[in-house]
Amino acid sequence: MLPLLERSKMEGLARFLHNFVKLKSRKKLLPLHPMLGLALRSLLPNAPSETVAVTSLALCYAGVREGSAWQELAKTIASGPHSFSPRALAELAWSFSEVRYAHQGVFATLLRKMDGVKQMANDQERSVFCWASGNLGFNCSQIFGPPTANVDPQLAQSLFQRLSALGQQQLGRIRRIHSYASSSVQQALPPDVCAELIRKADQEGLWQNSTVVGGSRQVVMNNIRTSATATFNLPHHEEDELLYGIRSWAAQLLGLPTDFVEPLQIARYSCGQEYKRHFDWRSANFNGIWIFGQRVATILVYLKTLPAGAGGETEFNQLNLQVTPVEGTAAIWPNVDVAGCPNVATSHLAKPVLQDGVVKYALNIWITNKPYPNRTWIGWGR
Repeated sequence: MLPLLERSKMEGLARFLHNFVKLKSRKKLLPLHPMLGLALRSLLPNAPSETVAVTSLALCYAGVREGSAWQELAKTIASGPHSFSPRALAELAWSFSEVRYAHQGVFATLLRKMDGVKQMANDQERSVFCWASGNLGFNCSQIFGPPTANVDPQLAQSLFQRLSALGQQQLGRIRRIHSYASSSVQQALPPDVCAELIRKADQEGLWQNSTVVGGSRQVVMNNIRTSATATFNLPHHEEDELLYGIRSWAAQLLGLPTDFVEPLQIARYSCGQEYKRHFDWRSANFNGIWIFGQRVATILVYLKTLPAGAGGETEFNQLNLQVTPVEGTAAIWPNVDVAGCPNVATSHLAKPVLQDGVVKYALNIWITNKPYPNRTWIGWGR
């Protein structure tokens, strides 16, 4: 996915603003945010629209989250005669969303301006604009229509063909576990890789309470999902050879590009913890579907073998199927049907771990129908 910004232009401005903020915190000299606001008040009204958008991004990346600078940007957008491109409007919407600046006048203007140029907006610009606006409660359906949870039928058909062929391979390690294009792969990841993933999550302190989709966003729901998760979505993880290699393997297995694979996530279940019945596919009500897309398939790799009677199985009730955690073994299934629609038959649960001292680790690999946004795209410099 191409960056939404011209990095060479934005980099210099972001570095300048970043140093500006650091100077204030380190030397406690003059109040620099008001000074920055005064500077922007004189510069922005006459600046090209692309410069206004790049300035908003630079403020985000430099850590300027509040103060008169954003007020001046808001005034410029609401009152200025600028003719904004879809790209600039997407950048502005993302920037205001990032700092949680939910100004009615600003977004009314952004929505009106985008409505005037929507025919020129590409998929990326539409997705970012709608997602960012939706984050602050501003609906774009009247401009671009509602988001859809369905995917291209051709992609779905290709996925099913790949999964069906996978289940028919006579490789010993791969076997069909259900007629619904589901398979398991023994030794998908070797023991040393399984151990390294857990070590990496521990060492970097990535564990957080697990979340689920609640309405339009991710929330913690302890009555549904009680595990902890570690998501490898920090900037340095994009350059990590091990993580990239696993994502590439998953993409190749299903015949899709590597950037269609989400950042890897480990789920950790201690005694009594579980994840009640759920789907991996996303509802159209989830605002993030605009940019993250639909999860068309799941590869779940167990990173440790659980002893007999310890629980922790993955159960698909509608498929009458249960998978027991075995180190390195992967369960693979599609989340959409052959027509590209979310399939309720894929509902599943993680049964609770039953024994003290036993911990279940499972690696979630979710494959989507579009490139997953990276830090170059909406988070350069963070």
